[in-house]
Amino acid sequence: MSCNCLDYEVCCCCCCLCCCGIIDLEREARKLNKKIDKQIKMDKKEYRNTTRILVYGPRNSGKSTFIKQMKMLHLHDPFSAKEKEQIKADIRQHVIEAIFNVAQTMLNIDPPFNVTNQESILAQQNILNQCSRIDFDYSE
Repeated sequence: MSCNCLDYEVCCCCCCLCCCGIIDLEREARKLNKKIDKQIKMDKKEYRNTTRILVYGPRNSGKSTFIKQMKMLHLHDPFSAKEKEQIKADIRQHVIEAIFNVAQTMLNIDPPFNVTNQESILAQQNILNQCSRIDFDYSE
C-alpha cells in the first residue's frame, strides 16, 4: 500500500490507521459472521429436532387441552401471565358450571334427591338463580 504523505511519521500513522482500521473491521465482521452462522446452525438443528403435530378434530374434542398438557410436560415455564389469568378464569367458570349442573340435576333425577336441610335448599336455590344469569360474576 503506498501513501502520498511526505512526512514519514504522518505516513506511518496514516498507514497504521488505514491498514489496522480496515483489518480490525474485517476481523470484527468475520467474528460476527461466524457468530451468525453458528446461530443459524443451532436453529436448524433445533428445527430438525422439533416434532410437529397436526391436531385435528371437532369442537370440544380436547385439542387445546392436549396442547396445554404438552406445554406443561415439556416446557420450563409453559404459560405467560396473560395465559395463566385466562386459565384461572376458565377453571372458575368450569367449576361454576359444574356446581350449577349438579344443583339442576338434583331437581330432575329419578328417584328424586330430596334436600331436607333448609340451608341446603336455600343454597341450591341461590345457585340456580345466580348461576343461570348471563351476567353472573363468579367472583361474587
